[in-house]
Amino acid sequence: MKVRTTPLAVALLAALAAVPAFADYQDAMRAIQKKDYAKALPLMKEEADKNNPDALYALGVIHAQGLGVDKNPAESLKWFEKAAEAGNANAYNLVANAYLTGNGAATDFTKARKWAQKSADKGDATGQFMVFYAHINDPAFRYFDDTGKIDKARFEQLRKRGPEERKADSNAYTMLAQAAEKGDANALQATLTTLLNANSPGNNARILAMMDKIGTLNERQTALKTTLTESARLGNSEVGPQAWKGVFATSRETAEARARADGQLKKGRCEARDIKLVKTALSRPLANAVYLPVEAPLLKDALLIKGNWQEIWEFDVCGKATPVTLNFEADGMGGSAYQTQSLGGTVVVKGKKK
Repeated sequence: MKVRTTPLAVALLAALAAVPAFADYQDAMRAIQKKDYAKALPLMKEEADKNNPDALYALGVIHAQGLGVDKNPAESLKWFEKAAEAGNANAYNLVANAYLTGNGAATDFTKARKWAQKSADKGDATGQFMVFYAHINDPAFRYFDDTGKIDKARFEQLRKRGPEERKADSNAYTMLAQAAEKGDANALQATLTTLLNANSPGNNARILAMMDKIGTLNERQTALKTTLTESARLGNSEVGPQAWKGVFATSRETAEARARADGQLKKGRCEARDIKLVKTALSRPLANAVYLPVEAPLLKDALLIKGNWQEIWEFDVCGKATPVTLNFEADGMGGSAYQTQSLGGTVVVKGKKK
């Protein structure tokens, strides 16, 4: 994820119009327009020594783009950070991005969040998205490595936190939702991914609405939309399209185990391949719900921390209805674990994290 440097011609000309009082700065800007960088650089440094935010920002652009000097990300960041500290709002996102990407400095998610939040507080969608991006990539809030492998001990530690301990999480997802509501492309995609991973009641409608908002979907998203549409034809289920395949497989195994226990499966007459899911129903609505507090409509009451619900999925086993009960429990990190049980005595239990 990168934030582009504001083009010099636009950024510096705008700054020139805004600060007519600084003669050296104006002279430096005129020199830059004429590409006379040998004259511009010392004049700009004079103004920077006076802590002129726009001159500090201009020096950042000069070193970022190599205008009369060698391109130098570290030197550019030094000036952008000074400009941000002096109150230049254009520099906030650039400094945040540098610390997110390690371009000019070592990656530092705390510093990235600090400057992105200043931009976000001004209502900037890019800053809002970067607050979220810094949060989810910060090792302090992650429970999986770069290969996607879950650290179970870390997961347990994070999932047991109460709402008061999740203020950084709440802020990050509030910023994400606000950026998405402004139409930021990165934020829209990240919001959809968040909803797809947050297997909790009510989110399927949000997923479809978000897909419609995005418009053009990639191949995987299109397949998930098809899954959601097809599963809706079976009845009422709160299982999201990303979790559907795993939940279906476990439920079907449970129906098969019930059929075998009953002696129903017989080679050549009734085999496992003949088992079909025909109906889904919500048998017990969500209870004891606690959501991550998010102060933006797009993700309000979307990330379930605690709560449980029950569904019954009915399978047809060679003409015989075989119901399977599914008990869902929030896993504390926005997803859910579940157990399956066949009605009639035989029990097959499998826990899944989705």
